[in-house]
Amino acid sequence: MNLSVPHIDHHTEANLAQRIARAKSRVSRRTQWNAFVLALIGSDVIMAALAFQLAYFIRFELFSSIFNGGVWPTKSFYDYLSLIFLVPLWVILYWVVGLYNRQNLLGGVQEYALIFRATTMSFLIVIIAGFLQPDLIIARGWLLMAWAFTFSTSASGNSFTWPLA
Repeated sequence: MNLSVPHIDHHTEANLAQRIARAKSRVSRRTQWNAFVLALIGSDVIMAALAFQLAYFIRFELFSSIFNGGVWPTKSFYDYLSLIFLVPLWVILYWVVGLYNRQNLLGGVQEYALIFRATTMSFLIVIIAGFLQPDLIIARGWLLMAWAFTFSTSASGNSFTWPLA
């Protein structure tokens, strides 16, 4: 007989398969799905925060001489803006476009299209907010990089959570 794991006899493999099946049956599918969605939300929060921090580092610390010096950054302003307003905005828009709906998850290209749509909508909301509130001065280079990084990190994060499903 061809075993899936070398050096394990048939009896041990069958016993292991039974134990896994029993463990899966103890937790309802709904609970498993809810745990998966919570893992996705957690991943999206972490990845969005990482994207904003990466954009700050590149824009203001790594390549500050390349960009226009008209915006004087304070790390605390961008941290506050990112963590208090932008990360929740991104996650809320992920929910609004349906990224956490069962029929849209694990869908490959469709899921990435929804991530792109939500990150673009969030980006445009920040641009509109900056237009409507002239005192809100946000570096355009930082915002553009944050948009690109949130798409790429969120897409990567979702790819890494797929094995949990």
